[in-house]
Amino acid sequence: MQQQQQQQQHHHHHHQQQQMMNRVGRRKAVGEGRQAIEEEEVDLSGMSLETLPNPSLNLAAIFKLNLSNNDLQTIPESLTARMLNLVVMDVHSNQLKSLPNSIGCLSKLKVLNVSCNLLESLPRTIENCRFVVSSSSSSAHRNISFFAYIDQD
Repeated sequence: MQQQQQQQQHHHHHHQQQQMMNRVGRRKAVGEGRQAIEEEEVDLSGMSLETLPNPSLNLAAIFKLNLSNNDLQTIPESLTARMLNLVVMDVHSNQLKSLPNSIGCLSKLKVLNVSCNLLESLPRTIENCRFVVSSSSSSAHRNISFFAYIDQD
């Protein structure tokens, strides 16, 4: 009986992984032959995720990551640290209290949407970045809505 339950749980996890893989859109990137890299657009929005499944994808190939409308409380440092080509990251409408510091290392990131979360502060590391942060946090006594534009030189 217990074994059957375990199998079901395993099956559910596998199904979620499969579902996740099905939602990965592929886009042929610029470049010929061996130089060509597959660029991935990963959309995991609205899947009620509380934690992120460990993706078997090549994280460096992801250029757009949509994790909006989930129940995420944290984003693992190790995940963002490996997304070297990420251009757009959308994590709006989650339960995030903080962002991973490694976000500051993403040199290609242009748009980061963190609105509708529980963020108390943004990592210091993003002060030297060049992307647009859009965020609106509302709490009982203060309603903060800010855009930080970082100039390209």
